[in-house]
Amino acid sequence: MLDYGLLMLACHDEGVDVGFWPATRHAWIMACRVTPRRERGCCMIYAFVWCSPRSCALSPKNHNRMPRYYAFLLLLVGFLFSTCAQAPGKAEEATVLESAAREDSTAVKGTGRVQIAVTPAKKGAFQMRTLTNGTLKAERRTELQFTASGTLVFWQQKDGDRVAAGAILARLDTTDLHLRREKAMLQLEDARSKKNDLLVTQRGKAGDDLSVPPEKLKVINVMSGYSQALHALTEIDYEVSKTVLRAPFDGMVLDVKADLYQQVGPGTSLCRLVDLQSFEAVFKLLESEALAVSVGQSVLVSVAAQSSKTQRARISRILPQVNEQGLVEVRAKLDGSGIPLWEGLHVNIAIEKPVPNQILVPKESLVLRSGRPVIFVYDPESRLAKWQYVTVAHENDRELAISDGLNEGQLVIIKGNAHLDHDAEVEVE
Repeated sequence: MLDYGLLMLACHDEGVDVGFWPATRHAWIMACRVTPRRERGCCMIYAFVWCSPRSCALSPKNHNRMPRYYAFLLLLVGFLFSTCAQAPGKAEEATVLESAAREDSTAVKGTGRVQIAVTPAKKGAFQMRTLTNGTLKAERRTELQFTASGTLVFWQQKDGDRVAAGAILARLDTTDLHLRREKAMLQLEDARSKKNDLLVTQRGKAGDDLSVPPEKLKVINVMSGYSQALHALTEIDYEVSKTVLRAPFDGMVLDVKADLYQQVGPGTSLCRLVDLQSFEAVFKLLESEALAVSVGQSVLVSVAAQSSKTQRARISRILPQVNEQGLVEVRAKLDGSGIPLWEGLHVNIAIEKPVPNQILVPKESLVLRSGRPVIFVYDPESRLAKWQYVTVAHENDRELAISDGLNEGQLVIIKGNAHLDHDAEVEVE
Protein backbone atom coordinates (compact mmCIF):
# COMPACT_ATOMS: atom_id res chain seq x y z
CA MET A 1 0.00 0.00 0.00
CA LEU A 2 1.40 3.50 -0.99
CA ASP A 3 1.41 6.59 1.17
CA TYR A 4 1.85 9.62 -1.08
CA GLY A 5 3.41 12.78 0.35
CA LEU A 6 2.28 16.30 -0.56
CA LEU A 7 4.40 17.95 -3.28
CA MET A 8 5.05 21.69 -2.70
CA LEU A 9 7.54 23.91 -4.53
CA ALA A 10 8.53 27.35 -3.31
CA CYS A 11 9.06 29.68 -6.30
CA HIS A 12 11.10 32.84 -6.06
CA ASP A 13 13.36 34.76 -8.42
CA GLU A 14 16.74 33.26 -7.74
CA GLY A 15 18.49 30.62 -5.67
CA VAL A 16 18.33 26.89 -5.13
CA ASP A 17 15.39 25.02 -3.56
CA VAL A 18 15.86 21.56 -2.17
CA GLY A 19 13.01 19.49 -0.72
CA PHE A 20 12.30 15.97 0.43
CA TRP A 21 8.96 14.37 0.08
CA PRO A 22 7.88 10.85 1.24
CA ALA A 23 6.59 8.78 -1.64
CA THR A 24 6.07 5.60 0.27
CA ARG A 25 6.92 4.36 3.68
CA HIS A 26 10.38 3.35 2.54
CA ALA A 27 11.09 5.65 -0.45
CA TRP A 28 11.92 9.36 -0.47
CA ILE A 29 12.22 11.82 -3.34
CA MET A 30 14.62 14.73 -3.33
CA ALA A 31 13.67 17.48 -5.80
CA CYS A 32 16.20 20.20 -6.48
CA ARG A 33 15.34 23.41 -8.36
CA VAL A 34 18.25 25.53 -9.63
CA THR A 35 17.40 29.02 -10.86
CA PRO A 36 20.16 31.06 -12.56
CA ARG A 37 20.67 34.57 -11.14
CA ARG A 38 18.57 37.41 -12.67
CA GLU A 39 16.37 34.85 -14.44
CA ARG A 40 12.71 34.27 -13.80
CA GLY A 41 10.61 31.28 -14.74
CA CYS A 42 13.47 29.10 -15.95
CA CYS A 43 14.77 26.29 -13.75
CA MET A 44 16.25 22.82 -13.87
CA ILE A 45 14.93 20.15 -11.60
CA TYR A 46 16.74 17.00 -10.52
CA ALA A 47 14.83 14.24 -8.85
CA PHE A 48 16.46 11.48 -6.89
CA VAL A 49 14.90 8.50 -5.21
CA TRP A 50 16.12 6.80 -2.13
CA CYS A 51 14.69 3.46 -1.36
CA SER A 52 15.43 1.48 1.70
CA PRO A 53 17.00 -1.93 0.99
CA ARG A 54 14.00 -3.59 2.44
CA SER A 55 11.47 -1.81 0.22
CA CYS A 56 13.59 -2.10 -2.92
CA ALA A 57 14.51 -5.75 -2.55
CA LEU A 58 13.60 -7.84 -5.53
CA SER A 59 11.23 -10.02 -3.67
CA PRO A 60 8.02 -11.17 -5.29
CA LYS A 61 6.11 -8.91 -2.98
CA ASN A 62 8.20 -5.81 -3.72
CA HIS A 63 8.52 -6.75 -7.36
CA ASN A 64 4.81 -6.29 -7.68
CA ARG A 65 5.03 -2.82 -6.09
CA MET A 66 7.93 -1.45 -8.23
CA PRO A 67 5.90 -0.50 -11.31
CA ARG A 68 3.74 1.63 -9.05
CA TYR A 69 6.86 3.38 -7.70
CA TYR A 70 8.10 4.13 -11.17
CA ALA A 71 4.74 5.37 -12.34
CA PHE A 72 4.55 7.80 -9.41
CA LEU A 73 8.10 9.10 -9.99
CA LEU A 74 7.55 9.64 -13.70
CA LEU A 75 4.36 11.59 -13.07
CA LEU A 76 6.09 13.77 -10.46
CA VAL A 77 9.14 14.62 -12.62
CA GLY A 78 6.93 15.30 -15.65
CA PHE A 79 4.81 17.75 -13.64
CA LEU A 80 7.87 19.62 -12.34
CA PHE A 81 9.38 20.06 -15.83
CA SER A 82 6.06 21.11 -17.33
CA THR A 83 5.87 24.04 -14.88
CA CYS A 84 9.37 25.25 -15.78
CA ALA A 85 9.18 26.56 -19.37
CA GLN A 86 12.34 27.97 -20.75
CA ALA A 87 12.04 31.77 -21.38
CA PRO A 88 15.10 33.91 -21.95
CA GLY A 89 15.30 36.91 -19.65
CA LYS A 90 17.35 40.04 -19.24
CA ALA A 91 20.30 38.15 -17.77
CA GLU A 92 20.56 35.96 -20.87
CA GLU A 93 20.42 39.05 -23.11
CA ALA A 94 23.09 40.79 -21.01
CA THR A 95 25.30 37.68 -21.27
CA VAL A 96 24.94 37.70 -25.05
CA LEU A 97 25.78 41.42 -25.24
CA GLU A 98 28.82 41.00 -23.00
CA SER A 99 30.02 38.11 -25.16
CA ALA A 100 29.53 40.18 -28.30
CA ALA A 101 31.43 43.09 -26.76
CA ARG A 102 34.34 40.80 -25.90
CA GLU A 103 34.37 39.47 -29.43
CA ASP A 104 34.23 43.02 -30.85
CA SER A 105 37.07 44.27 -28.66
CA THR A 106 39.33 41.48 -29.83
CA ALA A 107 38.30 41.60 -33.50
CA VAL A 108 40.84 44.27 -34.38
CA LYS A 109 43.64 41.88 -33.52
CA GLY A 110 42.17 39.02 -35.53
CA THR A 111 43.14 37.89 -38.95
CA GLY A 112 41.54 40.88 -40.72
CA ARG A 113 43.54 44.12 -40.84
CA VAL A 114 41.89 47.33 -39.63
CA GLN A 115 41.60 50.13 -42.17
CA ILE A 116 43.33 53.29 -40.92
CA ALA A 117 44.36 56.76 -42.09
CA VAL A 118 47.65 58.36 -41.07
CA THR A 119 49.35 61.74 -41.13
CA PRO A 120 52.92 62.68 -40.14
CA ALA A 121 53.57 64.55 -36.90
CA LYS A 122 54.85 68.02 -37.80
CA LYS A 123 56.94 70.58 -36.01
CA GLY A 124 55.76 74.17 -36.07
CA ALA A 125 54.06 77.02 -34.24
CA PHE A 126 51.02 76.01 -32.21
CA GLN A 127 48.19 78.52 -32.21
CA MET A 128 47.25 79.04 -28.57
CA ARG A 129 43.58 79.97 -28.58
CA THR A 130 41.35 81.80 -26.14
CA LEU A 131 37.69 81.29 -27.04
CA THR A 132 34.93 83.76 -26.22
CA ASN A 133 31.77 85.17 -27.80
CA GLY A 134 30.44 88.58 -28.69
CA THR A 135 28.41 90.55 -31.24
CA LEU A 136 29.02 92.54 -34.41
CA LYS A 137 28.64 96.30 -34.27
CA ALA A 138 29.33 99.03 -36.81
CA GLU A 139 31.68 101.66 -35.46
CA ARG A 140 30.41 104.26 -37.96
CA ARG A 141 26.63 104.60 -37.86
CA THR A 142 24.12 107.40 -37.62
CA GLU A 143 20.43 108.16 -37.27
CA LEU A 144 19.14 109.91 -40.40
CA GLN A 145 16.76 112.77 -39.65
CA PHE A 146 15.69 116.16 -40.98
CA THR A 147 16.52 119.46 -39.31
CA ALA A 148 13.41 121.06 -40.82
CA SER A 149 9.68 120.43 -40.60
CA GLY A 150 7.46 119.40 -43.47
CA THR A 151 5.66 116.67 -45.35
CA LEU A 152 7.74 113.75 -46.64
CA VAL A 153 7.15 113.71 -50.41
CA PHE A 154 10.05 111.47 -51.49
CA TRP A 155 11.10 108.24 -49.74
CA GLN A 156 12.08 104.97 -51.41
CA GLN A 157 14.43 103.28 -48.94
CA LYS A 158 13.98 99.79 -47.49
CA ASP A 159 15.85 97.87 -44.84
CA GLY A 160 19.05 96.43 -46.26
CA ASP A 161 19.37 98.90 -49.15
CA ARG A 162 22.92 100.01 -49.85
CA VAL A 163 23.45 103.66 -50.70
CA ALA A 164 26.39 105.76 -51.81
CA ALA A 165 27.64 108.89 -50.09
CA GLY A 166 25.72 111.97 -51.29
CA ALA A 167 22.73 110.02 -52.61
CA ILE A 168 19.35 111.73 -52.04
CA LEU A 169 17.33 109.59 -49.63
CA ALA A 170 14.34 111.82 -48.83
CA ARG A 171 12.72 115.18 -49.65
CA LEU A 172 10.21 117.44 -47.91
CA ASP A 173 7.52 119.54 -49.55
CA THR A 174 9.01 122.95 -50.54
CA THR A 175 5.93 124.73 -51.96
CA ASP A 176 5.88 127.37 -49.20
CA LEU A 177 9.61 127.94 -49.45
CA HIS A 178 9.45 128.46 -53.20
CA LEU A 179 6.78 131.15 -52.73
CA ARG A 180 8.91 132.85 -50.13
CA ARG A 181 11.92 132.68 -52.42
CA GLU A 182 10.01 134.35 -55.30
CA LYS A 183 9.01 137.17 -52.96
CA ALA A 184 12.58 137.55 -51.79
CA MET A 185 13.72 137.75 -55.42
CA LEU A 186 11.29 140.63 -56.08
CA GLN A 187 12.52 142.46 -52.99
CA LEU A 188 16.09 141.97 -54.16
CA GLU A 189 15.31 143.47 -57.59
CA ASP A 190 13.68 146.50 -55.99
CA ALA A 191 16.69 146.96 -53.71
CA ARG A 192 19.05 146.64 -56.66
CA SER A 193 17.17 149.45 -58.50
CA LYS A 194 17.49 151.76 -55.50
CA LYS A 195 21.16 150.87 -55.21
CA ASN A 196 21.81 151.89 -58.83
CA ASP A 197 20.14 155.26 -58.21
CA LEU A 198 22.36 155.88 -55.21
CA LEU A 199 25.46 154.91 -57.20
CA VAL A 200 24.63 157.54 -59.79
CA THR A 201 24.02 160.24 -57.16
CA GLN A 202 27.41 159.41 -55.65
CA ARG A 203 29.08 160.04 -59.05
CA GLY A 204 29.32 156.39 -59.85
CA LYS A 205 27.90 154.20 -62.60
CA ALA A 206 24.70 152.13 -62.32
CA GLY A 207 25.48 148.46 -61.88
CA ASP A 208 29.19 149.09 -61.29
CA ASP A 209 30.18 148.57 -57.66
CA LEU A 210 33.79 149.55 -58.39
CA SER A 211 32.79 153.01 -59.55
CA VAL A 212 32.63 154.28 -55.97
CA PRO A 213 34.94 153.76 -52.99
CA PRO A 214 34.29 150.64 -50.84
CA GLU A 215 33.17 152.73 -47.86
CA LYS A 216 30.52 154.50 -49.96
CA LEU A 217 29.41 151.18 -51.53
CA LYS A 218 28.78 149.70 -48.11
CA VAL A 219 26.59 152.66 -47.14
CA ILE A 220 24.72 152.50 -50.46
CA ASN A 221 23.95 148.73 -49.97
CA VAL A 222 22.49 149.40 -46.54
CA MET A 223 20.50 152.51 -47.51
CA SER A 224 19.02 150.80 -50.59
CA GLY A 225 18.02 147.64 -48.67
CA TYR A 226 20.13 145.55 -51.00
CA SER A 227 22.12 143.86 -48.23
CA GLN A 228 18.95 142.88 -46.31
CA ALA A 229 17.22 141.51 -49.45
CA LEU A 230 20.30 139.47 -50.40
CA HIS A 231 20.54 138.01 -46.90
CA ALA A 232 16.84 137.07 -46.95
CA LEU A 233 17.30 135.20 -50.23
CA THR A 234 20.36 133.34 -48.90
CA GLU A 235 18.42 132.31 -45.78
CA ILE A 236 15.55 130.90 -47.85
CA ASP A 237 17.99 128.93 -50.04
CA TYR A 238 19.47 127.43 -46.88
CA GLU A 239 16.01 126.38 -45.67
CA VAL A 240 15.36 124.75 -49.04
CA SER A 241 18.60 122.78 -48.73
CA LYS A 242 17.41 121.41 -45.38
CA THR A 243 14.41 119.78 -47.10
CA VAL A 244 16.72 117.29 -48.87
CA LEU A 245 18.24 114.38 -46.90
CA ARG A 246 21.46 112.90 -48.33
CA ALA A 247 23.56 109.90 -47.27
CA PRO A 248 26.59 111.17 -45.34
CA PHE A 249 28.69 108.09 -46.29
CA ASP A 250 28.51 104.77 -48.11
CA GLY A 251 26.48 102.31 -46.09
CA MET A 252 23.42 100.16 -45.52
CA VAL A 253 19.96 101.43 -44.54
CA LEU A 254 18.52 99.77 -41.42
CA ASP A 255 15.57 100.17 -39.08
CA VAL A 256 13.37 102.19 -41.48
CA LYS A 257 10.63 104.12 -39.64
CA ALA A 258 9.50 106.64 -42.29
CA ASP A 259 6.35 106.53 -44.40
CA LEU A 260 5.68 108.55 -47.50
CA TYR A 261 3.64 111.75 -46.93
CA GLN A 262 3.99 111.65 -43.19
CA GLN A 263 4.63 114.86 -41.28
CA VAL A 264 8.14 115.02 -39.87
CA GLY A 265 9.94 117.53 -37.72
CA PRO A 266 13.45 118.26 -36.54
CA GLY A 267 14.88 115.20 -34.78
CA THR A 268 12.40 112.72 -36.28
CA SER A 269 14.41 109.57 -37.05
CA LEU A 270 13.73 108.09 -40.47
CA CYS A 271 16.25 105.21 -40.43
CA ARG A 272 19.79 104.23 -39.47
CA LEU A 273 22.76 104.14 -41.79
CA VAL A 274 25.73 101.89 -40.99
CA ASP A 275 29.11 101.82 -42.67
CA LEU A 276 29.79 98.26 -43.81
CA GLN A 277 33.53 98.91 -43.77
CA SER A 278 33.53 99.76 -40.07
CA PHE A 279 32.14 96.56 -38.54
CA GLU A 280 33.80 95.34 -35.37
CA ALA A 281 33.48 92.26 -33.19
CA VAL A 282 32.77 93.45 -29.65
CA PHE A 283 33.56 90.95 -26.88
CA LYS A 284 34.71 90.76 -23.28
CA LEU A 285 37.73 89.09 -21.70
CA LEU A 286 38.85 88.36 -18.16
CA GLU A 287 41.45 90.71 -16.75
CA SER A 288 44.22 88.13 -17.10
CA GLU A 289 43.20 87.39 -20.71
CA ALA A 290 42.93 91.09 -21.62
CA LEU A 291 46.44 91.74 -20.31
CA ALA A 292 47.79 89.01 -22.61
CA VAL A 293 46.44 90.57 -25.84
CA SER A 294 47.49 93.71 -27.68
CA VAL A 295 46.20 96.12 -30.32
CA GLY A 296 46.85 94.74 -33.80
CA GLN A 297 46.75 91.09 -32.72
CA SER A 298 44.89 88.76 -35.10
CA VAL A 299 41.69 86.99 -34.07
CA LEU A 300 39.35 84.63 -35.90
CA VAL A 301 35.65 85.52 -35.95
CA SER A 302 32.99 82.94 -36.82
CA VAL A 303 29.20 83.09 -36.89
CA ALA A 304 27.78 81.37 -33.80
CA ALA A 305 24.87 79.85 -35.74
CA GLN A 306 27.06 78.81 -38.71
CA SER A 307 30.62 78.09 -37.62
CA SER A 308 31.79 77.39 -41.17
CA LYS A 309 31.61 81.12 -41.96
CA THR A 310 34.76 82.78 -40.62
CA GLN A 311 36.56 86.08 -41.00
CA ARG A 312 39.88 87.43 -39.79
CA ALA A 313 39.93 90.54 -37.61
CA ARG A 314 42.49 92.60 -35.72
CA ILE A 315 42.14 94.01 -32.24
CA SER A 316 41.54 97.74 -32.67
CA ARG A 317 40.71 98.84 -29.13
CA ILE A 318 41.06 97.55 -25.58
CA LEU A 319 38.95 99.66 -23.26
CA PRO A 320 41.02 100.44 -20.13
CA GLN A 321 38.16 99.71 -17.78
CA VAL A 322 37.12 96.64 -15.76
CA ASN A 323 33.40 96.19 -15.07
CA GLU A 324 31.82 94.77 -11.94
CA GLN A 325 32.11 91.21 -13.29
CA GLY A 326 35.86 91.60 -13.80
CA LEU A 327 35.58 91.78 -17.59
CA VAL A 328 37.27 94.10 -20.08
CA GLU A 329 35.65 95.12 -23.37
CA VAL A 330 37.72 94.49 -26.49
CA ARG A 331 36.97 95.39 -30.12
CA ALA A 332 38.40 93.79 -33.26
CA LYS A 333 38.06 95.39 -36.70
CA LEU A 334 37.01 92.95 -39.44
CA ASP A 335 39.45 92.68 -42.35
CA GLY A 336 36.79 91.72 -44.92
CA SER A 337 33.25 90.51 -45.43
CA GLY A 338 33.58 86.73 -45.16
CA ILE A 339 30.66 86.65 -42.71
CA PRO A 340 27.24 88.36 -42.84
CA LEU A 341 27.60 91.97 -41.69
CA TRP A 342 24.55 92.25 -39.47
CA GLU A 343 24.21 94.58 -36.53
CA GLY A 344 24.02 92.51 -33.33
CA LEU A 345 24.97 89.21 -35.01
CA HIS A 346 26.24 86.71 -32.41
CA VAL A 347 29.77 85.55 -33.16
CA ASN A 348 32.49 83.37 -31.63
CA ILE A 349 35.98 84.78 -31.29
CA ALA A 350 39.19 82.76 -31.18
CA ILE A 351 42.20 84.77 -30.05
CA GLU A 352 45.35 83.15 -31.36
CA LYS A 353 48.84 83.41 -29.94
CA PRO A 354 51.61 81.35 -31.62
CA VAL A 355 53.79 79.04 -29.49
CA PRO A 356 56.87 78.08 -31.56
CA ASN A 357 58.71 74.73 -31.91
CA GLN A 358 55.88 72.35 -31.03
CA ILE A 359 55.13 68.79 -32.23
CA LEU A 360 51.69 69.14 -33.84
CA VAL A 361 49.10 66.41 -34.50
CA PRO A 362 45.36 66.47 -35.31
CA LYS A 363 43.10 66.36 -32.30
CA GLU A 364 41.35 63.17 -33.48
CA SER A 365 44.60 61.21 -33.12
CA LEU A 366 44.35 61.17 -29.31
CA VAL A 367 42.59 58.31 -27.48
CA LEU A 368 42.50 57.22 -23.85
CA ARG A 369 43.76 53.91 -22.54
CA SER A 370 43.39 53.26 -18.80
CA GLY A 371 42.69 56.95 -18.36
CA ARG A 372 45.98 58.02 -19.96
CA PRO A 373 46.42 59.87 -23.28
CA VAL A 374 47.66 57.59 -26.05
CA ILE A 375 48.53 58.17 -29.70
CA PHE A 376 48.81 55.21 -32.09
CA VAL A 377 51.60 55.40 -34.65
CA TYR A 378 51.94 53.24 -37.74
CA ASP A 379 55.06 51.13 -38.26
CA PRO A 380 55.45 50.66 -42.05
CA GLU A 381 57.87 47.74 -41.70
CA SER A 382 55.71 45.53 -39.50
CA ARG A 383 52.40 47.07 -40.61
CA LEU A 384 51.39 47.18 -36.96
CA ALA A 385 49.86 49.91 -34.80
CA LYS A 386 52.05 50.92 -31.86
CA TRP A 387 50.60 52.87 -29.01
CA GLN A 388 52.65 55.54 -27.31
CA TYR A 389 51.81 57.37 -24.11
CA VAL A 390 52.13 61.12 -24.70
CA THR A 391 52.03 64.37 -22.77
CA VAL A 392 49.78 67.09 -24.17
CA ALA A 393 51.23 70.58 -23.67
CA HIS A 394 48.54 72.63 -25.42
CA GLU A 395 45.36 72.04 -27.33
CA ASN A 396 42.84 74.01 -29.34
CA ASP A 397 39.76 73.02 -31.32
CA ARG A 398 41.84 71.45 -34.13
CA GLU A 399 45.34 70.52 -32.98
CA LEU A 400 47.38 69.15 -30.09
CA ALA A 401 50.89 70.20 -29.10
CA ILE A 402 52.80 67.15 -27.78
CA SER A 403 55.66 67.84 -25.40
CA ASP A 404 56.72 64.22 -24.72
CA GLY A 405 56.18 60.74 -26.20
CA LEU A 406 56.15 61.56 -29.92
CA ASN A 407 58.76 62.51 -32.51
CA GLU A 408 58.53 64.64 -35.62
CA GLY A 409 57.77 62.61 -38.75
CA GLN A 410 56.12 59.62 -37.05
CA LEU A 411 52.97 58.46 -38.84
CA VAL A 412 50.09 59.21 -36.50
CA ILE A 413 46.87 57.23 -36.92
CA ILE A 414 43.91 59.61 -37.17
CA LYS A 415 41.17 57.23 -38.34
CA GLY A 416 40.28 53.75 -37.11
CA ASN A 417 42.14 54.20 -33.82
CA ALA A 418 39.17 54.07 -31.45
CA HIS A 419 39.37 50.31 -30.73
CA LEU A 420 42.97 49.51 -31.59
CA ASP A 421 45.28 47.54 -29.34
CA HIS A 422 49.04 47.61 -29.24
CA ASP A 423 50.54 45.69 -32.17
CA ALA A 424 47.20 45.47 -33.92
CA GLU A 425 47.44 44.53 -37.60
CA VAL A 426 46.40 47.51 -39.72
CA GLU A 427 46.28 48.63 -43.32
CA VAL A 428 46.55 52.21 -44.56
CA GLU A 429 43.65 53.30 -46.75
